Amino acid sequence: MGKIVFKNLEFYAYHGVLEEEQTIGSKYLLDLEIDLDFSIASATDEIQGTIDYSRLYSLVAEEMAKSSKLIEHVAGRIVSMLFVSFKKIDSVKLKLTKVKPPIKGNVNQVSVEIEKSRIEL
Repeated sequence: MGKIVFKNLEFYAYHGVLEEEQTIGSKYLLDLEIDLDFSIASATDEIQGTIDYSRLYSLVAEEMAKSSKLIEHVAGRIVSMLFVSFKKIDSVKLKLTKVKPPIKGNVNQVSVEIEKSRIEL
């Protein structure tokens, strides 16, 4: 078993309950921890034994581009898509952060986290 970690994937997207959030947009950060067996890749140096990082990023970017009211919904969609797209993935931990959310007060970031294993599907 191994773990692949993506830190601070940066996106500009249009998620939010407020109309201006869907119009103006905001910065988002996404962290992923993916558990999978990449022992074949570590032994053979072949991408077939792991997941393609570029493809993963592109698929996540496609989901981030779909406007939603709730970041909880966006996070759930991304996790579901990862399991469908990459059969090698055993579990995913995702953290999605909205930078400078429109909340009265001094709030730098709001994050949601999801952890799910293939067994739970």
